[in-house]
Amino acid sequence: MSLKGREAVREEVAQAVELRPPEYISFGCYQMDDNGLALLVTKGKGDEQTSERIPVSGPFEILGRVRDPKGEGWARLLRWSDQDNRIHRYAVSDADLHGDISALCANLANCGLRVATGPKRTHLVRYLNEVDVKDRVTEVATTGWHDIGTTKVFALPNQTIGSGSCETVIVHGATDAPFESREGR
Repeated sequence: MSLKGREAVREEVAQAVELRPPEYISFGCYQMDDNGLALLVTKGKGDEQTSERIPVSGPFEILGRVRDPKGEGWARLLRWSDQDNRIHRYAVSDADLHGDISALCANLANCGLRVATGPKRTHLVRYLNEVDVKDRVTEVATTGWHDIGTTKVFALPNQTIGSGSCETVIVHGATDAPFESREGR
């Protein structure tokens, strides 16, 4: 397959991933759907039982558990669309889940995620702490060659080249880096 053909296939796959329906995770008393994250509270017993849906945040996906190649700096990589349909990715560090909740929620809101105010926002932190996420993401500090487990990969801002790593590799802070590919003449 020519370089041009491979690049076209990579581009199509990347676009398909962005266009696929969101994969939301619901568990226990938390429900995540197109309306967002909600806490489901059941009150009463028997025929008197009622259920209330308490909104916590707008909808978001958890793409995976992030850490560096040394197994440190754990986080959850979130993705959502803002009100202008721009896609945002944000890694919520595990340390932030044990810090100032208002600062965390303010950062997420600043990036376009609707987040409840007051005591309801603590449920966002509880949800993120308790959710079970299988996929793994390795975050590297720079572009270039990296050892990911037993695999060597070359990380660029928008793709990874190398021995078919089974997980996603992202370059920290390189979403707007000035890299481009050029066809040979």
